Amino acid sequence: MSSLAIRAPTKGLKAAGLVYPTSRTRTTSCLNRSVLPTHSQLLSRTTLGSRPYSTFQEESGSRVSTIFTGLILIGIGVTSYGLYEFYSTFTTWPKELRGDLRSAVKAEYQGELKISEAYFRRAWEKAQGLPPEKLGGEHHLKVSGIGIALAAVLEKQKNLHGAYEIYARAFADIIRAPPPPAPAPILSGPERMRAVGLSMKLAELASRFGQQEDEERYLVFGVEEVLRMVKEESESAPTPSSQTPELQEPKQELSLPTWVSRTDAGAVLERLAEFYSKTGRQDYAVPLYLQAISILLPPSKSTSRAPSITDRCRGAMLMNNLAEIFATPTSSKKANLEQATAWAKKGLAVAQKARSEIKPNADKKAPDDPTSICESVLAVLVYNLGMLSEQKP
Repeated sequence: MSSLAIRAPTKGLKAAGLVYPTSRTRTTSCLNRSVLPTHSQLLSRTTLGSRPYSTFQEESGSRVSTIFTGLILIGIGVTSYGLYEFYSTFTTWPKELRGDLRSAVKAEYQGELKISEAYFRRAWEKAQGLPPEKLGGEHHLKVSGIGIALAAVLEKQKNLHGAYEIYARAFADIIRAPPPPAPAPILSGPERMRAVGLSMKLAELASRFGQQEDEERYLVFGVEEVLRMVKEESESAPTPSSQTPELQEPKQELSLPTWVSRTDAGAVLERLAEFYSKTGRQDYAVPLYLQAISILLPPSKSTSRAPSITDRCRGAMLMNNLAEIFATPTSSKKANLEQATAWAKKGLAVAQKARSEIKPNADKKAPDDPTSICESVLAVLVYNLGMLSEQKP
């Protein structure tokens, strides 16, 4: 992940004098792929990736969310794989698809994008016509993986509208229910996360096209689906034998399915919160930010694993986002500088503690380098606290 950087305040921030970090973004993880994708790589593109928190401004001018660099949409960096490994794993695909996929990837690797597009398109159409059993388990991951590869080639050719159409078709194919009397398909967890990832990518492109209604629709789908999975996991969790249901204390943390990472769940919520914040619906944004923070930073008595240093600094950045909301006056309410300062101070404390726990020999070249992330978050919070102190009478 790129390190965060401070940019000039936007219109909404000027009143409070606060700043947001900015960064270059990359395509969401469930959509990101290697130069030479193998069957397992296309199959594994279910996560949302790691995107720095808070609002970004891409060089193209489109606003995309923080943690989602590549939905959401939706983690693998662009990596070169040797042709030997690629060809040796290609035999795991059905023979009807191998030739086209091999030619598509080879052409892309050689920079012949039009030829690559044609082969990927033909492979995708063939895959859609194959019976599910021909592709094996979780066939939606495999079919959509080819569609994602095709859309990525279109993006390389700057054909964003063409890529949007392919992403939309791949998304619709996953969530489409067959006509009665056929039962609705039961999707696996990774397949559901693939749908979430595609919805986040579609929201990102809709934002670039100025299609605000579509952007909101796709973001809402992602949030609702993640919360639905969290609810299902929480309801299926066993009741501790030491307590009867009547005496049990209310659950303070959310249970995440194994296929939903803490980072991904928080990212989906943050994306919608950022959308509502930039469209003037701060009352909708605040609870989403709070929910995202609670996922990234569960209670200290939580039974789940402790959050990573990077997630803690991302949580601190979301606290900065809350501070910005409270510090910015709207037509219906005045700025609440006390609340803003409290959230900024809390974020600073979280980031400082996380930064102090980073080992000196940490790899600063890693894409998710906690040192650069935390130090950038600290810089933003310190600056914003200074601006808030100047705003006070």
